[in-house]
Amino acid sequence: MTTPPRPDSPCDRLGEMGVADTLRILPLLEEIRKRIPWTDSAWEALFEGARAAPDPTLYFLNLSKLCDSLPPEDLEQAVARPENLPVLGALLGGSESLPEQIARRRELFSALFL
Repeated sequence: MTTPPRPDSPCDRLGEMGVADTLRILPLLEEIRKRIPWTDSAWEALFEGARAAPDPTLYFLNLSKLCDSLPPEDLEQAVARPENLPVLGALLGGSESLPEQIARRRELFSALFL
């Protein structure tokens, strides 16, 4: 049995993980990429977090908010730790209010993920 190839386009990848409104999320991904020039492995980690999220669309919306309010190196360091990915996915993709509170208080993010 062979494993099917991974979708190449971001739109296909978003659809694969359950993002219904890919046209809404694609511009957010582009903005995140402009602000934070992460490596390919860091981007893969972000997608891994989305796969763990109850709502991948909400995950990317909240991730965009975190990128606006936290230093890029904090986010990069957080996603570099594999044990953080399911927690980030659950937090960012499972609540509208908790990620906003964490984005406003950098020390909370640091205590949880760094």
